[in-house]
Amino acid sequence: MRGITRPEVPKPRAKSTRISLLAATLAVPALVVAQSAVVGAVPVVTAARSVLQRPMTATLATRLSNNVDRHVIVILKSQIAPVHVGSRAAELRSEVTAAYQAPLLSELREVHATHIKTYRLVDSFAATVSAGEAAWLKADPAVAEVIPDVTIRAAQASDGLTAARSSESAKSRPLSAHAPLTPNVIPGACGPNGQVQLDPEGLALTNTDSDVANAQTARSLGITGAGVKVAWIADGVDIGNVNFIRSNGTSVFDPASGGDYEDFNGDGPGQPTGGGEAFIDSNTIAGQGIQTYNVQNFSAQPDPSACNIRIEGVAPGASLVGLDVFGYSEDTTESNFLEAIN
Repeated sequence: MRGITRPEVPKPRAKSTRISLLAATLAVPALVVAQSAVVGAVPVVTAARSVLQRPMTATLATRLSNNVDRHVIVILKSQIAPVHVGSRAAELRSEVTAAYQAPLLSELREVHATHIKTYRLVDSFAATVSAGEAAWLKADPAVAEVIPDVTIRAAQASDGLTAARSSESAKSRPLSAHAPLTPNVIPGACGPNGQVQLDPEGLALTNTDSDVANAQTARSLGITGAGVKVAWIADGVDIGNVNFIRSNGTSVFDPASGGDYEDFNGDGPGQPTGGGEAFIDSNTIAGQGIQTYNVQNFSAQPDPSACNIRIEGVAPGASLVGLDVFGYSEDTTESNFLEAIN
């Protein structure tokens, strides 16, 4: 069994375990009957039956508990067709998916797996297991695939400079040998005499909003995106930033209005991160346009004068769901992304 030797005389699980598995097996078809249109012809009892056929003895569990250091994502064969979010069928689908996973999750606890994350949109879970347990899972008839839970590293800001230095070194010309760059001031890029400009420019180009008085825009018609919920996946952001606070004092992330902020990197909400991507994403969606920012020194070539902007989102009335997957180290994992999507 791929390097895993089964015990010659496997000891059966405790009677109570068999009864609980049997109860789960009998309960699941009832759920399937209630949503037969979404489950299709997938055999529901596969997961429970596979564990009964593959008993975990204390000796085997001890062996599979050694060196728990493999980060994996396990995808089951029992994939159920998607249904309408928020429907009773969706609730039943989640319950059926949980029933599929239950025997395998019980096994993970026996072999002392760590960092267990379960998913419902796709019948799968992530965990840190031993090499032996990874092989044991691959051989399970309920499992379609066991793949590595790889680390995703964010691009570093210095990458471009490093590449430039490498290129120059290849030419045997030091980077410092270049003449100083002359700032290229683009006329109209910044407002005259510190005038505050509406950002992003696309708001005016698409007639979403405008600084021009009496301009016919979506905003002048009262269209703000109110009642819409938008999620983004990026790094962390300060949800207390004044540009996320509405005139009534509530935040665009306020759970009471459908918003939310979740941390999936383990640092905990509110911890400092680079924040550049999340700040731009969230402000472009639902920024309130009430805070003025001087971005004079934020470009590769600083502008010689003040460059004041106010950032307004395309839908300032929308609620935001911020999904923070990149922590302070700017690294994350595929399982974190899956958890955020789930």
